[in-house]
Amino acid sequence: MQIIPSIDIIDNACVRLAKGDFSNRTNYHVTPFDKAAEFHNAGAEYLHVVDLDGAKNKRIMNWQAIAEVCSVKGLRLQVGGGVRQHADVQRLFKLGVKRVVVGSLAVQSPGIIKEWVKEFGPSGFVVALDLKDGHVATSGWLETDPIPAGKVIASMEEIGIRRFLSTDIRRDGMLEGPNLELYKDLIKQYPTIKWYASGGVRSVEDIESLEQTGVEGAIVGKAIYENRIDIKTLWKTKC
Repeated sequence: MQIIPSIDIIDNACVRLAKGDFSNRTNYHVTPFDKAAEFHNAGAEYLHVVDLDGAKNKRIMNWQAIAEVCSVKGLRLQVGGGVRQHADVQRLFKLGVKRVVVGSLAVQSPGIIKEWVKEFGPSGFVVALDLKDGHVATSGWLETDPIPAGKVIASMEEIGIRRFLSTDIRRDGMLEGPNLELYKDLIKQYPTIKWYASGGVRSVEDIESLEQTGVEGAIVGKAIYENRIDIKTLWKTKC
């Protein structure tokens, strides 16, 4: 299982939100570039980057920070947050991003994702299926959509996308443990999909529990920033 550290960005700086609430934010006094380099030096191969300003404004905003993180050699990035424009997708790939994370657009305009997949290939995309009380959340988690999650998954599978990231928003940034039953159910219902779990991880034991569910990877954020998990040994002991 891949262990993927996360960097959330507002105003080109590292932050964490609680339950996706922009008014409940913690600022960290480290640049995204320095944090990315720290993760890579500790052994991370992949990095999950979210442009929170982009998610709120429906377009990528923090280009400077993203470009700086992309300059960390040997680190593979998946980047999301407000990806809605072809020009942004093209620019992200030119910067060296390995995978572009799409969320709201996959729910609201799957035809656009289909066109992007034709141009860039399905392996270049991850669909973020973020859930709040059983409903799909969009627009930086500020809105919920009545479209069933299964319909979104089916439409994306049909065009070749096999990687999905799912976050239980009620757990995100709370350090209360991941929703293991959610991921067990998703894997049982959609066994051909590579699922990435996000939200609530607070310890190495939580990572081990997620691995037992069969997820492809685990996104880890606040637990690292709050020193609940020691990254100096994390990848050495788990990979």
